[in-house]
Amino acid sequence: DLEREAAVPDPPSLADFDQHVAVRRARAETELITARIETARANAGWDADVMASYSRTVMGFRQLGITASGGPGPIEGTFNMLGGGVTLNWPLRNRNQGEIAALDAELRAARALEQRARLSVVADIDAARVRLTRAREALAIVRTGVRDPARRALEVLREAYQLGRTPLLDVLAEQRRVLEIEHEY
Repeated sequence: DLEREAAVPDPPSLADFDQHVAVRRARAETELITARIETARANAGWDADVMASYSRTVMGFRQLGITASGGPGPIEGTFNMLGGGVTLNWPLRNRNQGEIAALDAELRAARALEQRARLSVVADIDAARVRLTRAREALAIVRTGVRDPARRALEVLREAYQLGRTPLLDVLAEQRRVLEIEHEY
């Protein structure tokens, strides 16, 4: 039904464009690259690693040795070891400048793609708005300028036929023309 189709709501307003899938995807890509830049900058600074360790080792041999009292005894010992250290990573020359510059370029490209997505959505909705307006105008022209006059002409021919002034073939031809107009409508 064209009447129902012509009654569709108008395209969304400018405030709704940011919710379009293409714009949201481009914005997510921009946010991802921004996070990668922050990570690269964080990795460019100095870093310190602190380590500590403790181990307890019991060692022994199968042979027997002489104890303090002069008798035989196992040869074994228990060793407690404590260790620790600090490692400092201090970048003097490599501060991830290349990676950060590459990510900055990616970010500029992603922002341009996000802007392109917004403009594309705006253009698509504007084009849809224009097509809808033209379709509504064409529908009004067909309804008032073609369909309704053809129906009135058919009614006049039917009345003229009933009065005996018009042959049946003229009425049938006009009815066929009205049906074609209805079909096109």
